[in-house]
Amino acid sequence: MLFLCSSTFLIACNDSGSGENLASTDNIQTISNAKNSISGTAMDGYLNQAKVCLDINNDLTCTEEDGPISFTDEFGRYSLNIDKDIDRSQHTLIVEAIPGTTFDMDAPSDAIEKAYVFSAPANNANIVSPYSTLIHAISQQQGIDFKQAKNELAQQLNLNADDFDADYVASKKDKYKKMHVLAQGLTQIIQKSTQKSVDNGVARVNSRVGVQSKLAFLDISALKTKTDKLSGNNVAASLDAISEQSQQALVVKADEIEIINGKVQIQRPKPSIISEDDASNTLDWAWVGYFKQVDQYEYSLDSGNTWKKATTKPLLVGNVALAPGVVQLRLRTLHLHTNAGKIALSTQHFTYSARPAAPSSLTVNDANNSFDWTNVATYSHFDAYEYSFDGGNIWQDVQQKPQTLADLDLSVGELQIRVKPPAYSNLSAGFSTLSTVAMTQTPQTPSAPTLTGNDTTDLVDWDYIQGFNSPSDYEIHIKGTWKALTIKPYSVGNNTYASNSISIRVQKNINNARKAGDIGTLSFAFNKQANKPKAPENSIVNDALNSFDWTMLSPYTQKNAHEYSVDSGKTWQNVNEKPLFISDVDYAPGAICVRVRANIQNHNPVGEPLCSSAKYSITPSTPDAPTFPISDDNADTFSWQWTPGFKNASDYEVLIANGTWTGVDKNPYALIADESYAPGDINVRVKGDLLTGRAPSESLSNTNYFNPKPLQADAPSDGLVDDKNNTFNWTNVASFYNVSDYEYSLNAGQTWKTLSVKPLHVSEVELSIGRVQVRVKANVKNGMPAGFILENHDAFMAELGPDAPQNLIIVNHDKTRYKDEVKTNGLKWSFVVDSTTGANYQYPTYYEFTNDKGTTWTTAISNPQHIGTQAYAKGNVGIRVKANAIDGKNNSPGKVMWANSASGSFLVIRLVPISDWDKAPYLLSKDAQYSSLKMGGWRSTRPTCFAEYGPDGKGNARFWTKKSVYSKTGIASELQKSACGISDWKLLSVTELAARFSKDLTFIPKFAMYNVISKTRNRYWASMMENNQLSFVKVSEGKVATGYSFSTASLIATWVAPANNN
Repeated sequence: MLFLCSSTFLIACNDSGSGENLASTDNIQTISNAKNSISGTAMDGYLNQAKVCLDINNDLTCTEEDGPISFTDEFGRYSLNIDKDIDRSQHTLIVEAIPGTTFDMDAPSDAIEKAYVFSAPANNANIVSPYSTLIHAISQQQGIDFKQAKNELAQQLNLNADDFDADYVASKKDKYKKMHVLAQGLTQIIQKSTQKSVDNGVARVNSRVGVQSKLAFLDISALKTKTDKLSGNNVAASLDAISEQSQQALVVKADEIEIINGKVQIQRPKPSIISEDDASNTLDWAWVGYFKQVDQYEYSLDSGNTWKKATTKPLLVGNVALAPGVVQLRLRTLHLHTNAGKIALSTQHFTYSARPAAPSSLTVNDANNSFDWTNVATYSHFDAYEYSFDGGNIWQDVQQKPQTLADLDLSVGELQIRVKPPAYSNLSAGFSTLSTVAMTQTPQTPSAPTLTGNDTTDLVDWDYIQGFNSPSDYEIHIKGTWKALTIKPYSVGNNTYASNSISIRVQKNINNARKAGDIGTLSFAFNKQANKPKAPENSIVNDALNSFDWTMLSPYTQKNAHEYSVDSGKTWQNVNEKPLFISDVDYAPGAICVRVRANIQNHNPVGEPLCSSAKYSITPSTPDAPTFPISDDNADTFSWQWTPGFKNASDYEVLIANGTWTGVDKNPYALIADESYAPGDINVRVKGDLLTGRAPSESLSNTNYFNPKPLQADAPSDGLVDDKNNTFNWTNVASFYNVSDYEYSLNAGQTWKTLSVKPLHVSEVELSIGRVQVRVKANVKNGMPAGFILENHDAFMAELGPDAPQNLIIVNHDKTRYKDEVKTNGLKWSFVVDSTTGANYQYPTYYEFTNDKGTTWTTAISNPQHIGTQAYAKGNVGIRVKANAIDGKNNSPGKVMWANSASGSFLVIRLVPISDWDKAPYLLSKDAQYSSLKMGGWRSTRPTCFAEYGPDGKGNARFWTKKSVYSKTGIASELQKSACGISDWKLLSVTELAARFSKDLTFIPKFAMYNVISKTRNRYWASMMENNQLSFVKVSEGKVATGYSFSTASLIATWVAPANNN
């Protein structure tokens, strides 16, 4: 033991009180290297009987594959022998807490119940704790070294990096007590989230790795804000509630796991979009975890097709029209072991505007009465801007950047800045950016407080200065330095201080340049008293129970040896109970004090006081219950209206049937199981507050039944093929007796249509076994899926009709002079003279064609015939003589000739010339004699209208027509003139026109470029609303052409076809 205390565990055995930093000497590392071992301490509290090993196989579990294993002692100490050839800088040391074996010495009576793992780089393993685990996670996620990650976490928590190497378990300093509580909270979060991940079916190894990866994205500052309130308070129950709320963020789901270069990784979360400002053309986001550098993110302005590294925050998207979802943002791939993060999508429209954008930020410096802003693109000099400090009524030219102001009081929004309008023009000024913080006149220097001292209680008190009513507003000068105050009154301890050696003043405010206040000095002297009992230890504030407890020190171990004060030591009463119960009123920190009474032993004087370190508050009233329950049986969710004052899902908890109250993560709340729930089985309420003792609200219950989603319906039975009458019949499924309960497919389930008649009539076509299918439709209201399928078990055979057409040719010519001129998806065939009957089917209208493998047939109108606008598979396109083609003669549908053998391919045709919006276009049957038009081309290159389809040739058509009017006069009446059967033509709005110009329009053939909106013309008429009135403006290259001198522009009108719901 002497060897241990003199070497490896030198600091732990040192009781000099000179320091609390376990890593403050090089002896540990030096001796560890000499002995080929690693030594250190594992703690949350100290961990006893926890496994320690090098994690050679990266599974966060100590196994034989990892080599030697050691165990910690009751002080958390360990010493692990390692192979002398191991490079410890390349490995992780882990401490594995084992259920039933490991003890957390914060609660040494029982072994831990849930497993967890702490980690640290093997060359930085003097302290292995929740903090080292978090720092390790940050370093791995960002690809930075452990020291840099430690500095980042210290900055985040307002600590020193060395604090993570301190023995915060043993320390009595308030800072380390708070660190201890936060560490306990982190441990619980790691425990609970790991177990919850395992319970959800994720392998334990992946759960451990995933949870530690997700630690790097935990909002540790918010967690510390919560746990700091527990230091010296009702810790256990409140810490359990806080960790329960936070653990959900670390739970690992199976679909989040990625294997990158052989290592298990968790897909990094998407950023949270916090603002989308169309006026300034910006999108802003919240930092993800510790990723707080702009260049750690990347963005896309084309729906994720291309990505660029972010260079500004907020992101500047530019003055373009962009639909929701087009702007995207994510974390970049930063190093070898990470992929790009999940993608955040924009949710609002960005629109083009002729007005300059608003500056993306306005920063106020109240201390020096100035403001600065981010320049708008192309407006880089300060003299392009103007500002207002009266809410936009009067504007002044900017004179400098940053711009200084007089020392003014300005409310939020009164200060504004924008791009000023150009001189001698009628163009508008830019959009304004408003200040989001107020500016104040520099306050006067606060007056000096009046100080009082009490040598008996060793307390310094002072009177609050008006407007400064918190201890943290003040600072005290003692022992030659100024330090901030956190408690009132302030204990100077049993020490000697000369008169006029202690001073207090209001602290300065760097935000508004207010100077530190005048100094109040205590003329009173403190004298150290012999035999004065030390203050009790461990102030325990329980605001919920209105109690105060403490640890008594020997030899004063009886409660009646103490007295207490509820007025900061002004008056005292004997203690008759412990813990001490006080009235349910507001008490500031330091108001409740306890000390040893006088003359308990050896005529001792009254002892030093221990005062409350946290405030007490009046127990808040019980919140109202939530209202307006909404049960969604299909989605299996239950939602409600927020109770006033409680508008976060984390404020609520839910009780399902006979379960226990559980925290809520969102509203609507998703039920875990698709089960039956009667009214009253689902209850939600506002949580109680363990810190303040506020009771939970009354609960709100479901008023409707929840039923399990119906099982998939059986298949219809007794399928009957009637090939003579071309029908398919069946026996209905029980409970589904309406024809409209069913749907059918004639292409083996590729597409489905609702039935309108039973039996099902099929065309006179060959339908092989399995192509005709019938099933019960899905029910979107109750979540029932589509039923099992009944197929035809006999084929439908077509009767012997006329011969099949021959010599099929796909007509999609490409003529150099007129590129794409005759890409028409034409199908040409030879007319049939039937070999049996001699009937001559010599007209196109005697034929019908299909482009969906015979599911539907359409009468032809020309030969070649325009088949459609998509890139059809040739095997799905066929032509035949239709039934009863010649008036007065009967015939069955003819044999089908499929286009498989035809040369060429069908193409996407996005633009089709038409004469009537609801009729198919005609194609030329032969080459034109006096023009360049060829067989199979559109009948005219100057049609009245054009129909435009989507990039795949699908979707509802947008129709275009060119009007003869070029000037503004007569536009309205011209739009009302009928063309192609359409009489309600419209103009694109300015925004729509800008959006079109942002797209690729190279699909437009040359002969149509002047008849639709294309980039060939540079001037078009567009519509816009001004003062709630429709007006017409000229647009050039997608921008309002206000400054142009011309008065004419092309008038291209548009109309969108009604949606096809079949």
